[in-house]
Amino acid sequence: MDLPRKKQTALFPSDHELKLFFMNISTAIPASYDYRLVTLSVAIAIFASYVALDLAGRVTATRGYARLMWLVGGATSMGTGIWAMHYTGMLAYRLPMRVYYHLPTVLLSLLAAIFASFIALYVVSRPHMTALNVVGGSLLMGAGIAAMHYTGMAAMRLAAMHHYHRGLWLLSVLFAVVISFAALWLTSHFREENKSRWLKIAIAIIMGLAIPVMHYTGMAAVTFTPMAMAPNLSYAIDISALANSAIVLMTLVILGFGLLTSVVDRRFSAQALELALSEQRYQLLFESNPHPTFVFDLHTLLILAVNKAAISKYGFSAEELLATKITVLQSADVLGTLLETAQSGIPTEALHRRKNGAPFDVELALQTIMWTGKPAGLLLASDVTERKRNERMEVERRNFLEMITQNQPLEASLYKLVHILESQLPGALCSTLLLKPSKLCFVAASTFSKDVSMGLEGFTLEEIASALDVNSQSWEMSFVENLPARSRHKSLREWAASLNLLSCWSVPVLDAGGLPLGVIVIFFREIKEPTPEDRSRLHVAAGMASIAIEHRRLTDRLSYQAQHDALTGLPNRFLLEDRLQQAIAYANRHQSRVAVLLLDLDGFKYINDTLGHQAGDQVLIEVSRRLRSVTRKADTLARIGGDEFCLVFSDVKAVDDSLMIAQSCLDVLRKPILIADRDYSVSASIGVSCFPDHGMEPEALQQHADTAMYHAKFSGKNGFQIFTPELNAHLRERLDLLGDLRQALDKNEFHLEYQPQFFANGELVAFEALLRWAHPKRGLIPPERFIPLAEETGLVVPIGKWVLDQACRQLAVWRSMGYPRLRVAVNVSTLQFERQDWMETISSALKENGLPPSALEVEITETVVMKNCERAAERLAQLRALGISSAIDDFGTGYSSLKYLQNLPIDTLKIDQSFVRDLDSVSGDGTGKGAIVQAIVTLAQQLGLRVVAEGVETQEELELLRRLGCDLVQGFLFSKPMPVEACEKFLRGSSASSLHGKRQRSAASNV
Repeated sequence: MDLPRKKQTALFPSDHELKLFFMNISTAIPASYDYRLVTLSVAIAIFASYVALDLAGRVTATRGYARLMWLVGGATSMGTGIWAMHYTGMLAYRLPMRVYYHLPTVLLSLLAAIFASFIALYVVSRPHMTALNVVGGSLLMGAGIAAMHYTGMAAMRLAAMHHYHRGLWLLSVLFAVVISFAALWLTSHFREENKSRWLKIAIAIIMGLAIPVMHYTGMAAVTFTPMAMAPNLSYAIDISALANSAIVLMTLVILGFGLLTSVVDRRFSAQALELALSEQRYQLLFESNPHPTFVFDLHTLLILAVNKAAISKYGFSAEELLATKITVLQSADVLGTLLETAQSGIPTEALHRRKNGAPFDVELALQTIMWTGKPAGLLLASDVTERKRNERMEVERRNFLEMITQNQPLEASLYKLVHILESQLPGALCSTLLLKPSKLCFVAASTFSKDVSMGLEGFTLEEIASALDVNSQSWEMSFVENLPARSRHKSLREWAASLNLLSCWSVPVLDAGGLPLGVIVIFFREIKEPTPEDRSRLHVAAGMASIAIEHRRLTDRLSYQAQHDALTGLPNRFLLEDRLQQAIAYANRHQSRVAVLLLDLDGFKYINDTLGHQAGDQVLIEVSRRLRSVTRKADTLARIGGDEFCLVFSDVKAVDDSLMIAQSCLDVLRKPILIADRDYSVSASIGVSCFPDHGMEPEALQQHADTAMYHAKFSGKNGFQIFTPELNAHLRERLDLLGDLRQALDKNEFHLEYQPQFFANGELVAFEALLRWAHPKRGLIPPERFIPLAEETGLVVPIGKWVLDQACRQLAVWRSMGYPRLRVAVNVSTLQFERQDWMETISSALKENGLPPSALEVEITETVVMKNCERAAERLAQLRALGISSAIDDFGTGYSSLKYLQNLPIDTLKIDQSFVRDLDSVSGDGTGKGAIVQAIVTLAQQLGLRVVAEGVETQEELELLRRLGCDLVQGFLFSKPMPVEACEKFLRGSSASSLHGKRQRSAASNV
């Protein structure tokens, strides 16, 4: 760089140069760019932009004098960078003449760049940025940049005049303002130091590319033209390439220094901030820690620091604690143990005391630290009194629930609960009051003696609530401070005053539905307010009491249900065993007898099946009520099955007394029972056994009474039978027969025999199908032995269906043989007649065998009809609608009612053979069998019914029946019941010829 001198003629152009210059004075001087310097200028702009972003963050992060220092230093560094970019760009502008720079003007342009940078940093470092701040700052910054640029242009000294294009000049100024606005906006949004460095680099590149735009727009606005006179070179310098490099290097150093200073300062500031935050956190953790915390010297054990929680918890002042050793709170042995486990962090539990001597449980944790350069101990003492109480409460609660599951008495469970509460609430006197069915409260468990606790009894639940200042409608927890003065009940006030009870807590015990079961009352001999933890314990205690009471009620209810019949409320089989055992033990001690009566209702299944189970339940309830009237308090009446009852009578003097009791039972059951506005008669079969005559054990007595009962039922029902050893053999035989009967149908042991029926003139009309059982070992078993068994067990239904199918199948065969008018009669039992699918069964049998309904006649007994006349009339009407005829079998032997007979849709009456056998002529006085038969025939003729006489064995009986007007006859006189093969021979005999001829004559007449 050449120093300026006032006179230096070598600097002026030569005459030849001036001559050439003035020859082109009217032509603009051509200019070019050194693009290496252009690139360098852009790089300097980018670097300066990044430094500006970083410095903006530091200025924003500092306050006070430091902020001012960063503003000045940052503006200098940033301004120097912008200025260096500007002058590098100007040096890149090449003219065909030497260019000098006026040094004072150059420095002025540098100041303008620093001013613009100061404005930018000041604006972006404000805590709150507004649009007005950004707009104002961008105008000032743009003006500063434009001033720097054009001041720098004015510093040029060359033999030429420069002219500015107004439009480009204004555009460059506008670019300066817009670029400033963009720079301020971007810097204000990305000035935080925690922003991503790559994001800052990207923003710096954008800004670094934008700033040269303004510079080179300004350079494009200028045009240089030669001038005749030489330039004034006073204080002007010629910047060579070496000088330019030095300026750029110096600028980069300044920018780098500023950036490095920012980074270093940021690092130290972060460390200082972290240290300050650490100290602040320590203060917050130590002072604001809710647990008492102590710092003590590990050598002298003197307390060095305490927090507020320690002062509050222990009751000492800070000065008192700081003047003592830590051993005032904890023994040296425990401290030694804590020091040994300090690194593991294992806490230790201990018992501390407040200044007033009150103990409380603590959990200690010790850590070794450095305190003012000396080793110290940091002791944390957490109050775990409530936690320990809660843990003990939980253990006690589990033990309490386990005690409940062991079915301990309720009073024992509630006494346990009282002791739990007293251990949780020091100084408490607890009582548990339960509600009786009479709405009076009684003390179930109490700390007070029995005499003292009596003062709490006798109140109603509402009176207890009123006395304890409780709303009996809501029954919420209540606390009374001055009980003798505030209690509303005089007797309770006097009772509390006599015991010096000053405060009272009470909590209701409610069931799952919210209904009161009782109340837990806790008294204190001091004024004591409950804490939230105490309220929680009372709620838990109330829940435990509720569980105990509900469990006892449920256990009692389940025990009752397990030992009693749900329908009648009578003892069941399980309780009967216990009662009978007790009765036998009593009889052994007093040398008396025990009578066991096993009672089974007759015909109950019929009522249950026809009227429904609800009606059957009514019968059982009424029967149990009537049987209760026969028993005494010492006796037992139990229901042991569906319709079976057992009566146990203690202190019976003689066996005959048990028979009188059985007769009394039959007498009370004799009166009809009203069901659905109708009277139904119920009878019973009773078996009797006595201790010790018929057995020494409950099981044997019941078994023998059961055997006697079955014999009474088989003997005709509605009676009683006392046990004898012979009954066992008879019952065993009957049971064996029943077992064989269950398998007889599957083993094809049944077959049918047929007995013919004739008109009185001897013409064959029909066959009656009769069931026979050919037992493989017992031989032929008569129907009167096995039919009652089949009816009792329900086997008569499948057997009856088999009989119907077999009879219809055989009749179809006979009709196909040439006897189309032949009919078959089938007997139907009570169970078949009452079944819902009976009509469908009959229709199916006829349809499968291709028979018309007129080919079948159904025979039912008089007893079946009279059990339920309305139901029987409905069924018989259904048969008649199908075209099937019906007959009443064994007429005259049952409980006939002429009123119902005339309303029944029947076709035939069958006179029982007991009236036909030894039939005599009608006597003059209208007596004898002949008169009965004549009356039946006359009645049937009046009702339009046919009459069939059974059991005709002699010719005299036949002749007499003809004279009496009987329509049909059957008996041994004509034929015994025959198997199928014999029936076919019989049909081919002389009797069949008359039937066949009848059929031929009928067919001819139809033609």
